[in-house]
Order: sequence, then structure tokens, then C-alpha cells
Amino acid sequence: MPHDTSLEAALLRMINLFMYSSHSNAARRRFETATGLLLPRSGIETLNVLARGPRGANELAKALRTDSTQSSRTVAALVRQGFVIKARGTDDRRQVVLKLSDSGDALMHRWQMSWKAELQRPLDTWNHEDVETLTEWLQCASTRLTPVMEAHAGPDLVDFDSSDLDATPHPRQAPIAKSEAARCTASIAEIVYLVGRANFEDVLRAVEVTLTPSQYFALADIQKFSPTTISDLASRLDLEQSAASRAVSTLDEQGLIRREPNGADRRSKQLTATPAGIDLLVRSQTARLDDLRKLFSDIEKQVGRRYSELTERYLDDVLRTADVAAGRYL
Repeated sequence: MPHDTSLEAALLRMINLFMYSSHSNAARRRFETATGLLLPRSGIETLNVLARGPRGANELAKALRTDSTQSSRTVAALVRQGFVIKARGTDDRRQVVLKLSDSGDALMHRWQMSWKAELQRPLDTWNHEDVETLTEWLQCASTRLTPVMEAHAGPDLVDFDSSDLDATPHPRQAPIAKSEAARCTASIAEIVYLVGRANFEDVLRAVEVTLTPSQYFALADIQKFSPTTISDLASRLDLEQSAASRAVSTLDEQGLIRREPNGADRRSKQLTATPAGIDLLVRSQTARLDDLRKLFSDIEKQVGRRYSELTERYLDDVLRTADVAAGRYL
């Protein structure tokens, strides 16, 4: 797919990065790095929801878009680890309410501070004007994206609070005022929040793609690295071999990839994207770009080019320190 330098393409690249980070094992890896704790994605998502306030069991399951049995198992594990406690409801003492313990609060604070710092780190070397212009653009983008992304809203994520952010300037750059860096980081975090709340399957269905997130990421990976193998795919996406095999089987059944003998090793298969698979990726990208163009058609070309340059620069800076795997889907 040829590189598109438009404003909408730069914004879609940002959305794709945050979508991958929120809806793949990248979030689990980053959580482990930040907190030193290995939790399944279901556990992290549960803590994220409870960080916004206590929930009843049914309310929690609904926010997570899962059934009560699966949610109860996740909660039980978090209770055993001391991160969640059960309490009586304030209004109805018969109701059991789930909330974070002090240990859970401390854990989520470490996690939140880590990803805030990750978002702000690239800005520490930027000058005042560039930070201010990027903030202006991202505030505009956030405002216009809100009704679109909320139409696909899923689990609640942690609220963003920029009050405790600090901007440590690079020694070769003039200091950036804390308020400027914090405002820009808050604007970026708002887009992270919007994307993270969205149900990615709904987003894909809106552009007529009937794949799960893991299947979509697998197809994108296979197209990028064709020919490849299930083992390599699983390694790059941090998936269990069985999960990677299920995704590949679905893609094969739908004619989106092709499995062929891998040379002398007849037990291994080479995976390549078919024309239909490549066409699906192109169509989904094009449809999402068209939607964004409708939202930002009134922005002057010269201003749009400046916004695009700064967005691309920010993303390139983020990818130098963030999850390398995410760069494959941008």
C-alpha cells in the first residue's frame, strides 16, 4: 500500500497504533513492564474499569462486554491477589460492590503514571511552537472523533489526569513549560481513551470487515511478512501457538491467506496473503480514511500539511521507545 502523507492518513496511523496497543497483547506487555506484574488482559481490563469507580458484578461484566461467569473468574483471581475487594453497597446493603483495594489503587497509579510518561516523553525534545500546534490539532481531532468513537464504545478505561505530569527538558533544548506539555499529553491521552473504549470488532464491521481483532492483526502481519509461518506469526504477535493457529484457520477458510508446504519441512506451512486478503486490508484502510476526510474536510491544505508532519513526527518518536511490534500495523 503506497504511503499516504495526508492529514487523515497521519491521524489514522495514530488511531491504529493506539488501537493495537489497547486491543492486543501489547497492553499486557506494557503493564508488566510498568508494574512488574504479569496479568492476563482480562485482569488488566477489569482493573481499568474499577479504577473509574466501584461496580456491581453485573455492571462490571456489561462494561467488559463479557458474560458474568468469565467476569467472576477474573474478579476472583484479583481478589486472591489482593487488588480487588468486595464491599456492601452504600444504598442497598444486600448488593455486593467490587472496588480496588489500596494495593489495587497503588498498582493502577503506577500503571497510569507509566503510560502518561510514555506519551509525554517524545515531547520533551520539542520546541514550544511545535508542541502548541500539535495540541491545537489533537484537541480538534479529539472533539470531532468523540461522537464517532463513542458509537463503538466498549469497556471504560482509566480517566486521564494531567495534574501530576512533569516535563523534563532535553539538555539541548529550551525547557517546555509544564502546562504546555501537559495540555498536549492530555489531548493525546483523550484520543487513547476514545480508541481504547471502542469495540474494535464494531469498528471493523462498520467498514464491512467480519474479523476479530486478533484475526485482523494476524492478516496484517501475514501480508507484511509473507511468506511466514504460524510460529513466527505467534512470536511477533505474542500469541499462544493455539490462538495463532485458530486465527490462521479462519483466515484460510475465508480465502484471505494461503497455506503452502514450507520446502523440505512438510510439517510446516508457509503463509501468504491472497489477493482477497490484501484487498480486504486496502478496503478497510480506504473506508476508514474516507470517514476521516469527511470529518476534517474544512481544514486548509497548508494547515493540514503542518498537522500531518507533526503527527507523523510524534508517532515516529513514540515508536522509538514504545512497543516495536505496533509499528508493523501503521
